[in-house]
Amino acid sequence: MKKQFICIAVLLSLLWGLAPSAVKAQNSISYTATSAVVTFNLANFNFAASEVNKILDISGKSFLKIAMDDDEYGIVADEGYPAIPQLPLLINIPPNAKNVSVSMRNAVTLDRQISDVYIEPFVNIGKDGTVEGTAFNENYYNTATRPYISSFYAAEEPFFLMDEQALDLTILPFQYVPTTGKLTLLQSAEFVITWTLEGSVAKSPISQARASFFEDVFMGYTDNAPKSGKKGKLLIITAPQYEQGLSLFKQYKENIGIETSIVSTATTGNTANQIAAYIKDNASKTDFVLLVGSINDIPQTSGNISGEEINNPLTDYEYRCFQQKKKIYGDVFLGRWPVNNKSELAIIINKTLETEIKLHALPKKALLLSGRDWASNANSFNRGNDHAKKGFIQQGYECEAVYQKSWDETVLPLSKSYPSWFIYSGHGHKDSLQYCPFDHHGIKPDFFKRNDIFPFFFAFTCQSGLYANRGNMALSILNSKGPVSYFGSSVKSMNRSDEAIEKKILGKSLDQEFLGTIITVGMTKYGKRFWSALNPTRTKRYLRAYNLMGDPSIQKQGGGTISTYQFESFTAVTGVNVIFNSNTININQGLRMESGATLAFKPTNSLLLKGSITTAKGRLSGESKKITLDGGARINSGSVVNLTANEFDFKPGFTIESGSDVTFKIK
Repeated sequence: MKKQFICIAVLLSLLWGLAPSAVKAQNSISYTATSAVVTFNLANFNFAASEVNKILDISGKSFLKIAMDDDEYGIVADEGYPAIPQLPLLINIPPNAKNVSVSMRNAVTLDRQISDVYIEPFVNIGKDGTVEGTAFNENYYNTATRPYISSFYAAEEPFFLMDEQALDLTILPFQYVPTTGKLTLLQSAEFVITWTLEGSVAKSPISQARASFFEDVFMGYTDNAPKSGKKGKLLIITAPQYEQGLSLFKQYKENIGIETSIVSTATTGNTANQIAAYIKDNASKTDFVLLVGSINDIPQTSGNISGEEINNPLTDYEYRCFQQKKKIYGDVFLGRWPVNNKSELAIIINKTLETEIKLHALPKKALLLSGRDWASNANSFNRGNDHAKKGFIQQGYECEAVYQKSWDETVLPLSKSYPSWFIYSGHGHKDSLQYCPFDHHGIKPDFFKRNDIFPFFFAFTCQSGLYANRGNMALSILNSKGPVSYFGSSVKSMNRSDEAIEKKILGKSLDQEFLGTIITVGMTKYGKRFWSALNPTRTKRYLRAYNLMGDPSIQKQGGGTISTYQFESFTAVTGVNVIFNSNTININQGLRMESGATLAFKPTNSLLLKGSITTAKGRLSGESKKITLDGGARINSGSVVNLTANEFDFKPGFTIESGSDVTFKIK
């Protein structure tokens, strides 16, 4: 083994000398009215030692891998497919473009001879798709006279993504014939896209969230839609019993720039088809959609309830994707609060508001846990987390990576870290993260027991996102103390596929501002990999199976400091416990609190109370330099109100009904 390593090291030094100069590829796109030209230059790459050398040694040969400098190259493999470096590009073309065609011109290629080794990308070609890292198509290596992929590019039929037409173009710059050792490189080329125009299309104004999404998923987004000036528009669809209790959440979202509306299933209809049709009809004026209710209130769109059927995942897919397209994750940014009662609704409102209000002031921390493998202590789950760690570091996060080596190991660092992101990669089940179980063996990170730390939780693992199962791990922690959101799969998944999804979501997609756009950008990039075209069934299954349980419009760095809050009529349900701080808070049309609700308004300068105030044995407190009670303000019987200020201004007509418990305190 030592001798073999020396040979590989010598060979690598020779091959590295053949690599292109270390210049970042400058790929670009230019447009005319009826065409686009993509200018391609191969990014810098190196030949590196491969993990396959630890597993296989065929006919005395060893393996090398092609390591790209550019993260956009999708070299992550899927089970049963080689990890061929590929540059997937999504091209924005006019909505009324027809007869689209693609051609290549001015191609510059270079042939190289690779001797005594195999190039690794062609190892993972297991036909059954069940073995990753160890499958080896020996017949292909011994007999093939043509490259596995014989074209330098592939293009699919255009499709629509959130009212924009998209063309999926993948550049495949490496062609390799193992029997001869010939490796052909596409060093540069131009790809010409042409179309004809039929009619004209008027563009509706789009939000900042949608514009940012387009800029991320499209190469050189044409940016021909006017901007609305809004961060985004949120549509909340809820069971009727939760509608009133969501009014406080709506008011908060409006204050941080998210235009919000609430509609109940009494209006949309309560079947999956009716709700999906309502979302589709309103998609052009909606960015984010939040479903509020369990599957008893808002049914899943497909899948069997037990979640055991691998090819028919439990999913909200048809609520976010309207034409069963295989290439995208959704036409809206969608999440669900899978609450079963008003008590759980209050819990998730508390967590979401607490998180978004405070997050901008908290340290940027991410905790990444790689679970133990089934068969051995070998760490096969670090690869995805390594991609995620790189993405978080690029965003300025402090990362802690932990590997759990054995079943009984309690991962002590988990109890010492209070991250804003918690990432798990490993084995899972519908009621646990296996080898890091949350319920069965009592290993629960301490930050899931706190009242002020509610991280975003991503699990790249089997079935732990199976939200229909009441004992599901995601629901058991999401609807109680625990994360503010949960993103995971409702089916049994494959290691390399989860790794590819993790890389796409937690890589450059972290540039996005909102949780829903981060996920949708990443899953869209996963869906448009080259292997997605060759294996659309598996790709679509994962696009359907990974669902977000949480508010898609929550901002990764929080809502920031709000100078002035403006509240209209709203209700705080039993169990809600929120503190609002700012310079100024105006309660313009009164408020209503159920028994057991607690609200505190603590603006620095002024608090204005107008309209009726009903706390129903809930507790309302206010503290500011100046508190004004407008002439139309009325504290109703049974209310408990405590107000503290340097100065009170009681306007004529202000009323306190008998039976109230009201305290005014001068600082």
